[in-house]
Amino acid sequence: MHKRIAVIWVFVLTVGFSVFGQESSLVSVKFIKQNLSVLPNEVVNIPFFVINNSSNPIPLKLDVDVPDGWSIITKLELDHLNPNEQKFLVISTRIPATCAVGDYKLSAKIYDSDNNNVVSTATGIRVNEVEKIVLELVQSSQNIRAGETFKAQYLIQNMGNSEKTVFIETSNCDVDGEVNVRLKPGESKNINVVKETSDELTSTQKEFVSVRAMLAGEVMDRVFHTMFIFPVKTFKQDLFFRYPIDASVSYLASNQNDSYEWASQLEISGNGFLDQESKHHLEFLIRGPNNSNLSYLGLYDQYYVAYENKNVEFTLGQQSYKFTPLTESSRFGFGVENKVKLNNGLSAGFVYVKPRFYEEIENELAVYSQYEKDERNRITLFAVQKKNKGISDLTYLFSLGAAFQPFKKTSVELEASRGFWGDVANNAYRANLNSQFSIFNIGGSYNYAGKNYPGYYTNSTFYSAALSAQIHPKINVGLYARQDFSNAELDTFFVTAPYSRSMQYFVNYNIASQTYLKIYWNESERKDRLSAEKFHYETRSLNSQFSQRIKRFSYSLHGAYGETTNYLLSEVSNKQNTYQVSTNLAYQLNNKHSVRAFGTYSNLNSFVTGDQRDVTAGLAINSQVMKNLKASAYLQNAYNIDDYYRNRNLMQLQLDYSFTKSSNLIIRAYNTLFKTETENSELFVSATYKQQIGVPLKQTMQVGDVSGRISRSDSEPLEGIVVSLLNKTTITGQNGEFRFRSIPPGIFLLSIDRSEFAIDEMPNVPLPLQLEVVANDEANLNIGITKGARLFGRFVLKEKPSRLPELGSILLELKSEFNTYRITTNADGEFSFPLVLPGSWTFRIYDNSIPDGFEVDKKIYEMKLRPGEQHELLVDIQAKERKIVFQNQNVSLSSSGTQGLNSLSLSNKTKPVSTKKADDLFYSIQVGTFSKRLDPNSSFFKGYGFEIEKQLNNFYKYFIGRYSTLSEANEARQKLEKEFKGAFVVYFKNNEPVDINDR
Repeated sequence: MHKRIAVIWVFVLTVGFSVFGQESSLVSVKFIKQNLSVLPNEVVNIPFFVINNSSNPIPLKLDVDVPDGWSIITKLELDHLNPNEQKFLVISTRIPATCAVGDYKLSAKIYDSDNNNVVSTATGIRVNEVEKIVLELVQSSQNIRAGETFKAQYLIQNMGNSEKTVFIETSNCDVDGEVNVRLKPGESKNINVVKETSDELTSTQKEFVSVRAMLAGEVMDRVFHTMFIFPVKTFKQDLFFRYPIDASVSYLASNQNDSYEWASQLEISGNGFLDQESKHHLEFLIRGPNNSNLSYLGLYDQYYVAYENKNVEFTLGQQSYKFTPLTESSRFGFGVENKVKLNNGLSAGFVYVKPRFYEEIENELAVYSQYEKDERNRITLFAVQKKNKGISDLTYLFSLGAAFQPFKKTSVELEASRGFWGDVANNAYRANLNSQFSIFNIGGSYNYAGKNYPGYYTNSTFYSAALSAQIHPKINVGLYARQDFSNAELDTFFVTAPYSRSMQYFVNYNIASQTYLKIYWNESERKDRLSAEKFHYETRSLNSQFSQRIKRFSYSLHGAYGETTNYLLSEVSNKQNTYQVSTNLAYQLNNKHSVRAFGTYSNLNSFVTGDQRDVTAGLAINSQVMKNLKASAYLQNAYNIDDYYRNRNLMQLQLDYSFTKSSNLIIRAYNTLFKTETENSELFVSATYKQQIGVPLKQTMQVGDVSGRISRSDSEPLEGIVVSLLNKTTITGQNGEFRFRSIPPGIFLLSIDRSEFAIDEMPNVPLPLQLEVVANDEANLNIGITKGARLFGRFVLKEKPSRLPELGSILLELKSEFNTYRITTNADGEFSFPLVLPGSWTFRIYDNSIPDGFEVDKKIYEMKLRPGEQHELLVDIQAKERKIVFQNQNVSLSSSGTQGLNSLSLSNKTKPVSTKKADDLFYSIQVGTFSKRLDPNSSFFKGYGFEIEKQLNNFYKYFIGRYSTLSEANEARQKLEKEFKGAFVVYFKNNEPVDINDR
């Protein structure tokens, strides 16, 4: 504070200051600063001068007035001013953390000794805006059963200083209530979210939900939450490897040709592997009868089978057979293909096909060979023979193709072909390039077919090229050019697209998150290729496209303005300024329901019609009506005439109802314009029932089941307890039951989550519980929950000894048939064992841990602990009695010198000598116990290794060192405890560990 005042003084004296205030004839007040800008929770210092303008001393007092809620930190004192004296004062005030944004005034008032207001002035303080929204999870369901509704409650707080409307955005859940929350400064509200789960789940799933608080598209705070969904339906694992087959039956109806027609169709298909190793793949389709006249979907009859393994590919039947893009691209018909693949990348094969929908070709035969180094590097050679109907001369085509990747982000594809028909020969070429380097992306393709080339394309040139550069993280610029194919020899079931060419220059600008702007100049030409031309026009226009997502609403706007030349009109009137406006609006109500609306308005001078204006509008809706029912609707009033080369839905309605995971019913209705049609739409209705079938090929495993029930001692079932076995987890139901199905045979550990138990409750069996699963059998468990018992106590001195013992670190053991607990006393000699199962227990005091010079009367206690019992045990400890034992000694007297005295010789009785070997009795340090055997080089031993390994009670125990005395063993244990926590001394007798007290 003093430092700040000093800085202000230096500033005033060296630079001067602006004078603000109000003067009287005697006293004036001058603020150094006016109109300060601060933030909430800040401390602001406001310096000012009080000046005595008279030649007499004046008794004064100061009163500072601050806005409500503001606190003055410094204590200001002003009792008098000497003649012509000026006094420097600083007002320090703290702005409240929740102070609303706005302008405030702080005033200073000077009073004389009679409490008359001599002078007063004020300074303005602007509190700026702070945006701070905090979102916290209050409560939620972590474990729920399938079919239940997940619920969670959040607290949202406005810690800023202005009123805000916060949008609550969620992922994988829905807000239960209003998604827009209005909060005043300091205000908080509860937000509830829900998520419905399917009761069809057959395995435990871990799902994440996310809730975000957003202001103007920016995430202010977010909370992630994890939940586990446990199945309520048991799932019996399929023990067989199966081949997947789909079967369906369809009903088709139409008002085609102004008459009602209907038909039915059956389809059976399969696509999958025939073995578990995925070496043999089979695909087939059987569909009939032929109903292509009733459905624009192309539901003609079709029959084929295809087999593939590592070295062979074989196909027979009606299928689209592929050649090369230049020679024949693909041809639908009845045929056969066989391909043989060698392990070195070489392959060869042939294709024979009788086209179905292109009547001018009688048959085609091709042989080919390929070398493939990997997916992106290969070379292919094709030879094709075509027999045209009514023509004796055969057509021959030869093609050489290659694909390679010269650089990591560059791929190239090339093809060159030469065709012969009689004495006429011509060439065709194709090239594709995709590359990325530095800030540039390049892509392009070029197709050329000579005038007399007899392949899929004749007298055709097609190209497309795109170049773009990311000149800024938010800005992408580039150009795109394209010219369409011509003279494609397509199946008559389809139609050649219009001729078109275009050139486009564009700039893409990523304005903000989920906000994009594209501006481009476009030059394009489109020409009808039907016999009676409907359009041929060229357009030059400036276009802009803007798209943005705001909360659940997203939209895009497109506008174009330019000039169109209609070549089907006279030169006098074929040019016109044209414009086009289109929009696409989408709203996501929640995770189940969404709606989209779109429309276009234009006056493009494109078609030979009386009115050049075109209005197109439509609506699309998708909804999850019920758990098993989905619905969608699509409506559109019209289509552009130059879209004739594809089918156009003016209306589409669809209902999809799932009976089970493997069966569903789909009902569709279409109002459709066929290809080549520009009016006279037709209505189609279809109903299809599908069923998935798995044909068992081989039994793959043997399994068993485990079921059980968890209840308290009064038979009250425990619901919502998480039980785990192997890698599966489930939760108990209303009756406390649980079930695991399809468990492989073996011995496994079952564990129970005790978080839902009362603090003093525990299962009546040791956990984890070891159980054996037998194939084709079910193990049934009844697990009771009981009150645990606790043993605690302390060591008590029977009488006050000459010195007090150190009662800490006395080693104690509590042992039952199944469990053993070892603890040590604290410094006061107190001990407390964890909660244990009721029943018979043995309490033991390790003699070697009793302080030297002291002993206990009893080292082993047998006791029976009852449910809920709190058993206190007082252990008497006392100083050892010092016993003196006199032993018989042999005394020998003999004459010695003139003294006439006999010298005294003492010899102890000979002690018995043990006949046992020294190695039979020793001490060692136990460092670990494991359910599985460890490798001698295991990192657990940290380079120490081990001397002894013992398998006791299905556990492997490991010991380090052999010591002849307990003190040596304890000294070694203290060193080993740094690496092996909990290591303790064990006494060995005849190479078997025994209790130290029994040594």
